[in-house]
Amino acid sequence: MSRRVARCCSCLVACSTLIWAGMLWAHTDAPPENKPPENEHPEQVPGLTLEEAVERVQRVAELNRRVETLFEQKRFREAREALRELHRIDPLDKYTLYNLACAYAVLDDPENAIEYLLDALSCGFVEFHHMVQDPNLDSIRDHPQYRAIIENWALLLDRRSEAEFAAMEAFFGPRYTYKRDPDLRLNYVNSFDEESFVAARGEIQRVAEWASDLFADPAPSAERPDPWVHILLPTYEDFFRLVPSARIGGIYDRKRTRLITRDIGPSLRHEFVHVLHWRHMDRLGQVHPIWIQEGLATLVEDIDAPADGSGGMEIRPSWRTNIASRLVRGGAVIPFERFTSMEREQFMGRRVSAHYAQARAMMYYLHEKGLLAEWYRAYVENFDEDPTGLEALIATLDAPLRDIERAYRVWSLNLPRVAEIDRPGEASLGVDLKPGRGIGPEVNLINDQLARTVRPWGRGDRLRNRDVIIEVGGMQVRTLDDLYRVLGDYEPEDIVPVRVRRGQREYELNIELIERPKQEIF
Repeated sequence: MSRRVARCCSCLVACSTLIWAGMLWAHTDAPPENKPPENEHPEQVPGLTLEEAVERVQRVAELNRRVETLFEQKRFREAREALRELHRIDPLDKYTLYNLACAYAVLDDPENAIEYLLDALSCGFVEFHHMVQDPNLDSIRDHPQYRAIIENWALLLDRRSEAEFAAMEAFFGPRYTYKRDPDLRLNYVNSFDEESFVAARGEIQRVAEWASDLFADPAPSAERPDPWVHILLPTYEDFFRLVPSARIGGIYDRKRTRLITRDIGPSLRHEFVHVLHWRHMDRLGQVHPIWIQEGLATLVEDIDAPADGSGGMEIRPSWRTNIASRLVRGGAVIPFERFTSMEREQFMGRRVSAHYAQARAMMYYLHEKGLLAEWYRAYVENFDEDPTGLEALIATLDAPLRDIERAYRVWSLNLPRVAEIDRPGEASLGVDLKPGRGIGPEVNLINDQLARTVRPWGRGDRLRNRDVIIEVGGMQVRTLDDLYRVLGDYEPEDIVPVRVRRGQREYELNIELIERPKQEIF
């Protein structure tokens, strides 16, 4: 079995441990039409205590790890028994059902394999690109029902998408608007006003155009399209119900093909790169390492783009490249051979900010040299020989690894420093700001006594409490990080055009920037 297929098979086993978001939709999936044997259905428990719920999650994770190991060791009978226990815990988990189909197919039981495959489909399994490449299903390729699935690939995806979209519309109701994009195969569930929604779709289109060359080959076909993805642009309150973490700007829940974002700028662009990248990996039958996935996604977080939505974007240094430069100065850069081999658990563990920073900086290095697309093509073409991406890096940069790392360190040290939150003395708007509700930073408080101390208000216009800042100097700003980076191009006493949303109207103000004081105003 090729390494490509082996890595792909293990992915589906691991995916069933994901419990990220989608909690509000956990029971909207239709139950299987083809029931497994009755003795494999547990009695439904009306509720669990917190201790029981934790034990259940731990048991599911333990069983999934065991299933993955047993599949790798080709101990399929034992894997089937572990999957049966998983199925008793959660009869509607589509990945458990799919993996049961694989186990039965390998054990030469085609009828049970087909039954469980149909159950998986009815519970929302839509990873057909994986299915047609999975060697575990080879014994049922000629089964009439398997052939019917393949022949109706596009129709099945459309029907599944329509059902899930209708369920979301019923759940969120008239507070939201609902639109479809058949070209990009996206369903939008939107809480923002029309102007902000148009801006969000512009960001999606901008990223799609940027990535069109990178993820071009192989392209989806009309007969075998990519799955639809649901883009949820929730209210501020709903975001934290769906994603209960103040540290996360958005997620792409691949298990449910749902993107949820806190803002319509950096987080939306970041997560949509994950959407496009996973679509491409699925078509290829590859799973790329975490440094590549996050390196590409973080690359589009900080950009300069026309505020009029006319398209195009220039990738810029960011607070992450600030960290990357500090890593070089402190001698803390992880050697490329070790970094590119890092597993997800280690990458997302201790020093996660440093890992994200190095991943973005390495991708930015390739981008700055005009070699990003060339490196990616070389990587996917030789994935079976080197899934880490290191050999493609050496081949693309055409130099020994030691020389590449030395050149990268020199380049990192010469990157321009980007303005950040903690630097008194830099240009600021002279007001206290908070992150806002996804459209732009919001003026939190204007302390008139303090304001008069640092500025006589003799020049320029005044910001007001609850003004939402959406542009500075003609550049869009959706987050505080955006704002600090853009203000970093100015000096105190500059007068800068600032577009704000005040209630339902927008205004362009000419604001005199001041030196950022040591007090908590920005």
